[in-house]
Amino acid sequence: MNTELWSRIKAVNIVSDDWGMCAWCPTAQVYEEIHPFEYMRTPWSSGTLETPRDMEVLFSLLEEFRGGDDLPCMIQPFCVISSPDYAAIKANGFTEYVDFSLEVGVSQGWDRGDLAAKAREGWQRGVWQPGYHGRAHHFSPRRWVERLREGDEWAVYAFERNTYVSETVSNRLPEYSGMSEPEQVAWLEEGLARFEQAFGFPARAARNSDFTPRTREVLADHEVRAVLSNRFVDDPEDSLMVLPRPIDFEPFLTADHENVVAHTLALIEESWDSGQPAVVSTHRRNYKGFDQGDVARNFEYLHELLGALSLFYPEVVYLCGDEVSQLDRTGYSVVQRGDRTICRNYGEEVVSVNLLLNGDICDMTLPVGETVINTREI
Repeated sequence: MNTELWSRIKAVNIVSDDWGMCAWCPTAQVYEEIHPFEYMRTPWSSGTLETPRDMEVLFSLLEEFRGGDDLPCMIQPFCVISSPDYAAIKANGFTEYVDFSLEVGVSQGWDRGDLAAKAREGWQRGVWQPGYHGRAHHFSPRRWVERLREGDEWAVYAFERNTYVSETVSNRLPEYSGMSEPEQVAWLEEGLARFEQAFGFPARAARNSDFTPRTREVLADHEVRAVLSNRFVDDPEDSLMVLPRPIDFEPFLTADHENVVAHTLALIEESWDSGQPAVVSTHRRNYKGFDQGDVARNFEYLHELLGALSLFYPEVVYLCGDEVSQLDRTGYSVVQRGDRTICRNYGEEVVSVNLLLNGDICDMTLPVGETVINTREI
């Protein structure tokens, strides 16, 4: 990692997993019915799929705060791009896994509105920069339909309630279990294609602990530039950067709520002192769940954290993983946020880049230490 560069920049990359994921339960009624079972005995199980209104609350909160570059605070949500098609799986006799693309819709019983459209709106507003999280979130589709075909009690019981969660966390198999390398490639390539269809741009960052060495190669081939995965180590010669281990900001899991913001802020400062950008992980469960009081408090903690950063470090900049990777490798970055092209040069020399502006390829000179914002027609 380019510690010299990062020691000069107060950079924060806020990431948030599980958006678009049709788990754990579709409704509060289903949750009350099945949460006593062993596989549901976890704080995560009280979370559920977001609505556009939930996303708007978060977008509005982010827009209250701006970084030292005068851009709004931005979160990188890692999105689950597909969900099971229960009707089709049942119709084929549990012989084949079938799923919906988020652009098309979500699992039966989970409809919340047009989530993909709301995500694109957040991207246009500069507060939402989606990344790829997977097609099947931490479960093996092949193992699941096999258990259904065999009449597994818990799998069938959950299936009838439009949920695939029927194993404890320790018993689940990774997404790619049972797939050959060519099948892994085809599965991931389809997921990346669905991502671009849903959001209108290709994935440039990804997070998934189920990734394999072969799927890492696929991500790099598709120009994904940043990845969060505990299976990989960073290679400075690789264009795909493994981001630093994230700081957990998970108020719903935190017993000592009074100190959650102070503790997170201290860890952010430690990252900066060690010459790293601060990667802060805060899952969807904090901001969407059946306990409305808990969710409201978690929004307050996020508001307090961003307020503290603005107060004590007005020069802070909020970056996506793609920017972190480009800056670390080259000293400069170019990314799109809605109709704005964000160019940063945190290196030591003036650089020239090619940009697509108003449909034309243009050369632009980036002065040292300056952020240039250009608009282009979409």
